[in-house]
Amino acid sequence: MTKNNQQVGFNKLWNNLLGSSPDYSSQNRTVNALSIITLVMLIMLMPINFLTGTNDITYLLIGLIILQLFLYYLSRVKKKYYTAVVIYAIASYIALIANFRYNSGIAGPTFLVFFLCFHLLIAITPRRMHLLWAVLHLLVGLTLIWTEYYYPDLAPLSYPSPFAQYIDYTTTYVICLGFIYVITNYLLHIYNKEKQIAAEHLQEIQKQNEKLKEIAWLQSHSVRNHVSTIMGLSQLFNEKDIADPVNVEVVKGIMATSQELDGVVKKINDIAVKANFEQLPKNPQ
Repeated sequence: MTKNNQQVGFNKLWNNLLGSSPDYSSQNRTVNALSIITLVMLIMLMPINFLTGTNDITYLLIGLIILQLFLYYLSRVKKKYYTAVVIYAIASYIALIANFRYNSGIAGPTFLVFFLCFHLLIAITPRRMHLLWAVLHLLVGLTLIWTEYYYPDLAPLSYPSPFAQYIDYTTTYVICLGFIYVITNYLLHIYNKEKQIAAEHLQEIQKQNEKLKEIAWLQSHSVRNHVSTIMGLSQLFNEKDIADPVNVEVVKGIMATSQELDGVVKKINDIAVKANFEQLPKNPQ
């Protein structure tokens, strides 16, 4: 399989996991994407905690993986992504507090994951909720720090050795850094895609405006001029003397002008039909 075919296959799989664009909103797809990213991160943290001997955190991660699968099900299958986000936010605070308690407090990597969760919440929620997450993260974080300061026995060192502590901290740092990079690039990709779509729509609107200006010009100048010519010629028609030679010229002039007017009307109709055709939605790829 060539590299291009592999890329096409991956893109198709990724789009299936997120949900197709016509059926899922951009925010819904973002929640689905970040649910998958969070799930992968939790799975990657599993062997690290197992190897470092922090079994309590391993059990906590298993519970979080099951919860994350349920949240993905809510968002992807049931399309209840807002409910999934609310549950995710509540669960993340509970999990971080539990991780702080059972994974050595400040000496553990809880605050690294804490910053990652804040980044995720900012990415998947409306702007009006960002201040709420900032305040909650500030209050919860400071409360945990000062609680350990006054009650150090609530978050004892749980690592079997200093080496296990450094391994856990280092790997968690690398994973969090990597996922922040992935999330940021994904959001930038969405932003650039929507920006491109908006630019294309603007270009289409500008084209429509040019066609409307052309139609307006034809109606206000060419059509009006031809109608005025016909009206002027009709006034020259001698009704009292049908045999008047002038009437022949008048009729010829009216017929010629009418044919020209018919051509202008057809041209306007062609422009209008083309404009309406271009406004039709294109088939999704």
